[in-house]
Amino acid sequence: KSVIALLDEYGLLDESTSLINPVYLSYDDLKIITSKGASIIVCPRDLITFSNKYFPIDDYISHGIRFSIGTGWLGEDIFKDVRLFRNMYKELNLSSVELLNAITKFPFEHYFEGDSEENCYTIDVNKKADLIFIDISDLRFMLFPESNDYEDICDFLLDNLTTNNISDVMINGIFKVKDKKLVDTDESAIADAITETRNRLYKSGKYEDIKKRTERKQRVEKLDMSSRSEDEIKLFAENSSGKQEPDMKDDFRIKSRFPVMKQKH
Repeated sequence: KSVIALLDEYGLLDESTSLINPVYLSYDDLKIITSKGASIIVCPRDLITFSNKYFPIDDYISHGIRFSIGTGWLGEDIFKDVRLFRNMYKELNLSSVELLNAITKFPFEHYFEGDSEENCYTIDVNKKADLIFIDISDLRFMLFPESNDYEDICDFLLDNLTTNNISDVMINGIFKVKDKKLVDTDESAIADAITETRNRLYKSGKYEDIKKRTERKQRVEKLDMSSRSEDEIKLFAENSSGKQEPDMKDDFRIKSRFPVMKQKH
């Protein structure tokens, strides 16, 4: 049975489940994920670095599986990774609105239990203020969309925005990021928790054993004689048996040996 089938049997697949870069899923796995309402997180930089297999995001979209885009292990800037994702799947012609929703609207609703559209995504009286503030005072970032239409503004932001341009983040009327600094959040505690998790994953993955086996394999490959010529093999054999090395002036010529014939009785 596949991992997805086993997770389903144990009741571990539901709408709160997200699979990160699920490269090796079968068609049956896709059907299970679709029926359970699970989602996926695509980390394009990790996909490019750690896998040479094509990630079938079009299959997930056609099955109605929701997806978000993340920075993953190697990503640095979410907007750069979104642009990388767009370039990887140009043939899908995903709009800037859809791609921005993949890093804002869907994660907000799915991972942070955000309210429905009736209570957010707007600035109005008695509405929750969930806002991202973009600093346009930096001369390196000039806000010049083709027009003031929603789609054109999304196109401009997707093409030009980086996380450095975001100065403040407000959730439910409360600042979570102020002047590009986290508010009421201990960053050192987060870093310690990440380090602890990394060490646990590293230990459970037995990477030290894998490293030792790899080093042994490399040492064996150095002794591999398949690419050596016959003269080099003979020379190596003589040196290994403790015999004196041939004179350098002899140009590494191997002296021929006379076969010893046993007398027949």
